[in-house]
Amino acid sequence: MKVVWQDIASEVLGTLGITLSVEQAAAFWSPARITLIGGGERGGKTFISSLKALCYSIALSLTGQLPEVLVWFVGAEYKDARASWESPDQLISWLRKLGMFSRDTLSMPQARDEPCYLITRAITMPDGRRVTPIRFETVSGHDPRDIGRVEPHVISGEELGRWPKELWDRCYGRLAANYGTAIGVFSGSFESDQQMFAELFDMGAGPNTHDIQSFPMPSWANRQRYPAGRHDPAIADLESSMSPERFMERHGGRPAPPTDSVFPEFRTILHVRQCDMVMGEPVYLAIDPAKYVYAVEFVQPVGGEVHVLDEVYLYQTTHEQVIAETVNRPLWRYVTGGVIDCAGERHPFGLMSAAEAWRRDTGLTLSSQYLKLDQTIERVRSTLSISPITHRPRLAIAPTCRGMIAEFGGGPSPIPRGGRWRMQGKTPRTDNCDAVKALGYLLSHLYGTLRLDFLPEPTEPVTYLTQRPMSHRQANYRSKP
Repeated sequence: MKVVWQDIASEVLGTLGITLSVEQAAAFWSPARITLIGGGERGGKTFISSLKALCYSIALSLTGQLPEVLVWFVGAEYKDARASWESPDQLISWLRKLGMFSRDTLSMPQARDEPCYLITRAITMPDGRRVTPIRFETVSGHDPRDIGRVEPHVISGEELGRWPKELWDRCYGRLAANYGTAIGVFSGSFESDQQMFAELFDMGAGPNTHDIQSFPMPSWANRQRYPAGRHDPAIADLESSMSPERFMERHGGRPAPPTDSVFPEFRTILHVRQCDMVMGEPVYLAIDPAKYVYAVEFVQPVGGEVHVLDEVYLYQTTHEQVIAETVNRPLWRYVTGGVIDCAGERHPFGLMSAAEAWRRDTGLTLSSQYLKLDQTIERVRSTLSISPITHRPRLAIAPTCRGMIAEFGGGPSPIPRGGRWRMQGKTPRTDNCDAVKALGYLLSHLYGTLRLDFLPEPTEPVTYLTQRPMSHRQANYRSKP
C-alpha cells in the first residue's frame, strides 16, 4: 500500500500555520522510507521529525485500511522520547489545533522516566473524509530487548546520537514488518564518542539499498531563533568560539570524523552484528582487571573470524563480584581457557592476585605475558579489515558487548566516565581501553604478536592454556607477502 501523504501534509501545515525554512523543508518532504536528520543545536530537528510523523500518520489514517495507526516516539530514555510532547508548540498543541486531542485518552505522568500514550479523537475533514484514531506512544530503549512484539506504522526516533546499535536494529526491524507502508524519521546531534549515527548519516547521504536519506539541520535553520540564517550574528559568534570541525558537528548538522581515535577504521555498522556461539569450537576469556574498569570478554575464533560473544564490564568492583557475574553467564560452561593482563599476576599490598582469585574460585588457569601496547593494537587492527574470502570484517562484536563497542567509539558506554579510546598526541591514552586491550592479549597469544594479513584457525592445541611453551612454528609465524 503506497501512501501519498504530501497533499495531506500541505493541508495540515496550512491549518497549523507552519512555514518551513529551506533546510527544514528538504527533510520534511523527503519521500524516503527512512529519514535521518543531523541537527545542530536548536535547529528544529525534533520539531521536523515529530511534524512529519504526525502528518504521515494522518494520511495513513485517511486510507481507511487501518483500524488504528500506531506511532512510536523512541529515545534512549523516556525523557528523550517525550521531548516533543512536553514542548508547548509541538505534538499536543498541534493536535488541539486540529481538533484531534482528547484529554480522556492522554496518559502523561509527571515522572519523566515513565511511558506516555495518547489516542486521538476520530474527526471528519471538511470534504467528508474521516480520520480514524491514531495512537501515540513513547518508548524507551534503555533495554532494547523490550522493543518487540508490536509493529508501529511510524517511528519518530529522538536523539539518535545517544542510541546503542541494538536499539537502532530493533526499530529498523519493527519498520520492516510493515515494509512499503511504515516510515521512520530519526533525528539527533552528533557526538564525537559515538559514531553509529555518523556512519548511518554518511550512508544516507549517497545512493544506498536501504532507502535512507540524510539531511543536515543546522542551527540557523531555525529562523525564529536566528532570523538572519547562516549570517546571523549569534551564529558568527559561535563559529569563532570553536574549531571548524566542532562547529559543523554541533551547529552545522554534519558529522566530524574523529581525529584522535586509536582505531579510526572501526565502523559500527560493519563490526557490530549478532554472532552466535558455534558448538564444538573453543570459547576463551580475555580479561583485563584494571583499576577502574574490570573487563571480561567471551571470545570465539571461528571460520577465519573472531567473534566477541558476550562481556562482563563492571567498574569499581572486586575480583569476586566479577567472577560471580562471569560464571553465571550462559557461555561460561563452554569456556576452555583464557588470558589475563600481566598486571593480573601482581599482588597489590601483599593480597591475592587477580589470576590467583580466578584459579581459586573457578579452577581456571589463565595465561599472562608481558606484551608491548603497540603489539596488541596491531593485532586488534588486523581483525578490523575485510576478508576477501567472506567479504565481512574479521571481527564481529555482539551488540550486547557495549563496553567494548564504546571503547572502539561505536556507542554510549555502559559505565560513568566511559567512552572512546583516544590518542593523546602520538600515544594512546590509558583510559577507556580495557576491553579492547584484553582482546589484543588473547589474539596475540593465539596468533602471535605480528600483524597478519589473515587470521587462520589455530592448527595446534593452544599451548598457553596447558602451560607448555609455544612451538617454533607458532613463535615465528610470519604473514604471507
